[in-house]
Amino acid sequence: MSRAKLSRERKRQLGQFLTPPLVAKAIIRRLQVSPDERVLEPSLGTGAFIFALLDALGEHLTPENLIFWAHANLYGCEIDERAMENFTVEWNARGFGNLPQNIARDDFFRWLPPNCDKRAALNRRLYFSSPLEFFDLIIGNPPFGGSIDPLIQDELDQIFGARNGMKIKKETYAFFLLKCLDLLKPDGRLCFICSDTILTIPTMRGLRYHLQEHCDIEIESVPGQFEETTQNLILITLVKRSQKTSHIRVFGDRTRISDVEATPNLSWRVNGEYARYFGGETLGDIFVASSGMTVGNNSLFLRQITNGMIEEPYEFSYAQEPITLAGELERARLIPFPLATSVGGKGPDLRGRLGNLRAAGLYSFRSPIFKVGYGPCQCKWTVLEHLPLCSEISVEASSPIIPTVAQQSKDSRQIRSSIFTE
Repeated sequence: MSRAKLSRERKRQLGQFLTPPLVAKAIIRRLQVSPDERVLEPSLGTGAFIFALLDALGEHLTPENLIFWAHANLYGCEIDERAMENFTVEWNARGFGNLPQNIARDDFFRWLPPNCDKRAALNRRLYFSSPLEFFDLIIGNPPFGGSIDPLIQDELDQIFGARNGMKIKKETYAFFLLKCLDLLKPDGRLCFICSDTILTIPTMRGLRYHLQEHCDIEIESVPGQFEETTQNLILITLVKRSQKTSHIRVFGDRTRISDVEATPNLSWRVNGEYARYFGGETLGDIFVASSGMTVGNNSLFLRQITNGMIEEPYEFSYAQEPITLAGELERARLIPFPLATSVGGKGPDLRGRLGNLRAAGLYSFRSPIFKVGYGPCQCKWTVLEHLPLCSEISVEASSPIIPTVAQQSKDSRQIRSSIFTE
């Protein structure tokens, strides 16, 4: 295997995607760091954030005072030996002298600040009885998608695997965020480059809940580009508070926590327009839903709403044998029961049929539902009078029921959905 490929594999294992210096400089400029602050970089890599920080403080401090500040107030960890070597070379090239004793080659999950018993890093009882709140500012680009040392996974799960009675996914950036928040002083700041999965993914629901219970939250775009990853990245800034916030800021928009809490997955991409759909029944109240196939291409499902209409650009073929509710019930091995008749001769009374389903307690069948949109928090769905041939389309139980009706255009074989309000 080539040396370059070995390097890529090692970075992937560590979840390591080094921050470009220009990106780090832009973030540090936004933060306006004070010499009075004690700063931690828990995954310093080759030092992009640390050197950007020193450059910024060097505009206000003499070289002697800058080095004094670094030895007194700068803390850092890096698990990767090669990255630490490169950092040390750059430090020496800048003429800073010896590395501060508080910058160490260490696994952040095994590390604690000097005022704590080091055993507490892997001991739940000692950890939560330790004086953890030590830093004014924590900055960096924590690993995501990396591997946690299997020798300490169980111990870390006991400390970070649940907060507020909710599960926290065992993921490097999730555990990094939790530990760093523990290490912040009250009103301290944290600024991380992070995967955008933190915004909506259901497995990060517990993490979102904990952060919004204890922090002011702002989500922004990363000021610059990464060459080493195609992962969508965001910049998350937290301020540790003693009281729950009433809103968060997401890409410049003010989002109420009450709207976030209206969504089953506590989505940070919801807004007032979408939140209202989560106040009533969900598809899970009517159907047994299962996860569908993940294709990784949202553009296949995104549709433009124009004048209250969604136009489906794809053509569909239809089975010679009509797909009916009775047929779907039979396929699902449910006992048939009388269905409601159509209303006004204009087609099946779908709402009546759903009512019969609920009255009969028959909730488990493949639903004649077609995905026509993908919102920032969950999916929009439209009930069709004629289901396309792809009948095994699954839904999420937490998806809202949006009052829509679809009509088939026989000439163009396009499906148009008129959107109504009740």
